[in-house]
Amino acid sequence: MWTIKSKCSMMLRTTGGMLAAGLLAGFCLTIGNVSAALAGKRKFYLTTGSPGVAGNQVLTACASGYHTASLWEILDPSNLEYDTKRGVTKDDAGSGPPAGSDGDGWIRTGNFSNTGPTPGQANCGNWTSASPSDFGTIVRLQDTWNSGTLYPINPWVPDTKICSSPEGVWCVSDK
Repeated sequence: MWTIKSKCSMMLRTTGGMLAAGLLAGFCLTIGNVSAALAGKRKFYLTTGSPGVAGNQVLTACASGYHTASLWEILDPSNLEYDTKRGVTKDDAGSGPPAGSDGDGWIRTGNFSNTGPTPGQANCGNWTSASPSDFGTIVRLQDTWNSGTLYPINPWVPDTKICSSPEGVWCVSDK
């Protein structure tokens, strides 16, 4: 069995001329880098299970080898691989994540400890509270593509929930 790198190496040795070799080398390096990048995509998922977890259980909800994702780790889902074996799926999701309210999940904000109602700041007091008077941030992927509403974190829709609300958790692989 041959790999892209071995095939490119063989073609470079048998292709005559400096120009052809240079063009072929550039092509082979590009293909090699693309295949390496595809093999190393980080995985992410939204935890399954009903009814979900309260805000004080967010940091322990992910499987071994995963951790609670910060929005900034999963902001661009096209650079990640959705783990359909672990995560919530929907009928028309294919290999991708769920969209809409069934895809609500707690998300780390990268902010200071906060229990207020502002999405992107609220984090159930750094995920220590399950109080119905405290708030945490959740996100979901948009399911209405023609709504005309754009969020600064597109394609994600931010919101807050009270920390006693059972929700899924967005998880991302450690490596």
